[in-house]
Amino acid sequence: MFDWLRSIGHWLEVYVIGLPIYYAAPAMIVIGALDSSLLSLPEINDYLVVGRCFKQPSATFYFPLFAALGSVIGCLALYTIMRRGGQALLRRRFSRETSSAPNVLARYASWRSRFPHCCPAHALQDLCRYGGHAGISRWKFVVTVMIARSFRYYVEGILAVYYGSAY
Repeated sequence: MFDWLRSIGHWLEVYVIGLPIYYAAPAMIVIGALDSSLLSLPEINDYLVVGRCFKQPSATFYFPLFAALGSVIGCLALYTIMRRGGQALLRRRFSRETSSAPNVLARYASWRSRFPHCCPAHALQDLCRYGGHAGISRWKFVVTVMIARSFRYYVEGILAVYYGSAY
């Protein structure tokens, strides 16, 4: 019944996870940037980090870092877009009745910027869109995204090595 899923998993294992690091690292950065910006590729980064760390436990130190770096680049692209043209986009998105939504986002932006980076990409994209509009400083934003995404991918990689050996 799920033969197509097995074939996709096999293709990813052979052609993506099995690549040498000098091809896999730039590919992971590009996939992470696309996933966190305009084109969402759900759970591909997670699968690649877990698969690579499972196959090659020595990659647990640096491969999650590539995924996190790609995610930061994608988030920074959305942040910059919203920083430059965010007012017009938010005016079109919210009607007069809900015009307080950007003000509420601006008031709680520092707390909201700490936690969703461990969440899937759609929550991260929302933060990037509204974070650029809310006026969070660029460096604070980049550091927060890098720490939180690195935490997520390192935990996944360590769990893949730990539980992968039992598998």
